[in-house]
Amino acid sequence: MCGLFIQLPAVFLNFYYLGIKKEKLKGDKMKERKEKDLEWFKKKSDKELIDCFNREVGNSGWVSARADYLSAMHEEFDNRHYNYSIIGDKGSMFLRHKVKLVDNYNFELLLSKEEERIWFAMESWSLGIRRN
Repeated sequence: MCGLFIQLPAVFLNFYYLGIKKEKLKGDKMKERKEKDLEWFKKKSDKELIDCFNREVGNSGWVSARADYLSAMHEEFDNRHYNYSIIGDKGSMFLRHKVKLVDNYNFELLLSKEEERIWFAMESWSLGIRRN
């Protein structure tokens, strides 16, 4: 029994050490994964890149790999000098609506008929326009 008690702290020490080492490896792995994603996005055409974004819309799952993937996509939007203000800013992207690229620079939302009706109503109200 005494031998087991003496070995216990060493086991905890090993887990503690492995935990620190694991965190460093995790950070390196995430950086490597993002770099691979970024290289992959650079090879995509504009349409393929937008298709990648649209596949993410409505997906509520969240893991670090997805965060790296979306971060690389966001960086590629910047690299291509897209005006993506309708779906985000320098710090974030909103995955609520699918988009299409207009004139190789601007994004346009792809809305359902119901969303269009609501959007028009909100815009009309803010501009003081009435629809007959």
